[in-house]
Amino acid sequence: MTGSVEYAWARVAARQSRRPDAAEWHRVETPRSLAGVLDAARGGGLEPWVEGLDGRAHAHAIEAHLRARWRARVDEVARWMPDEWRPAVRWCAWLPDLPLLRTLARGDALPAGVDDPAWHDARPGPPRAPSPLAPLAPAWRVGGDVARAWSDAWRHRWPRRDATLAALDRTVAAHVAAFRTADAGTGPALRAAFAVALRSLFRRATASPAAVFVHLAQCLLDGERLRGELLRRAALPRVPLAP
Repeated sequence: MTGSVEYAWARVAARQSRRPDAAEWHRVETPRSLAGVLDAARGGGLEPWVEGLDGRAHAHAIEAHLRARWRARVDEVARWMPDEWRPAVRWCAWLPDLPLLRTLARGDALPAGVDDPAWHDARPGPPRAPSPLAPLAPAWRVGGDVARAWSDAWRHRWPRRDATLAALDRTVAAHVAAFRTADAGTGPALRAAFAVALRSLFRRATASPAAVFVHLAQCLLDGERLRGELLRRAALPRVPLAP
């Protein structure tokens, strides 16, 4: 079935209304146990992320689960779009994998217990066609700059240039650059500023292909925030939460 930009916009707009608000985030961030966070996340906008997880999951299992849920979300959104835009949307499925693929591109070993069949084409050397990761191969030659290789391949998949999509590309690049030089205490403020920028871009992108990508960026930001809450409780269950 071939989708359309108009259909994708309608679906994305509906999903936007279900994204977690401040009250939902407060409910999720308050429980002290992993099981409590999972219970709080169910029934709201974060439920698709935690579906299938339970309070006994270890950190690596949580990471793998969240990557799988993200890939499913991207695949669903891609099906809403016209054929010409689907490659660019589907390429977004690799975004959460980039830090670990960067490790492989630098020739380093992954942390013990971390694995994913999707990365097997990326070791011991650069991925080659027909691997879906083949566009990232240049990163193996330039010191592991997987983010740049991903971004170059993403722009190559645009069927035509879009001003708002280009603005999103610049906004994301600026956010990533700021994070690379930030200290731990500025992380929340940088994420908050990024969220504000994405909301502004979403308003500009009304009924355009760019709206889908802004929506995905917002979803990924939600997933990153939820990931922090889940992993903190799974990996450090006895460490008190900050007041």
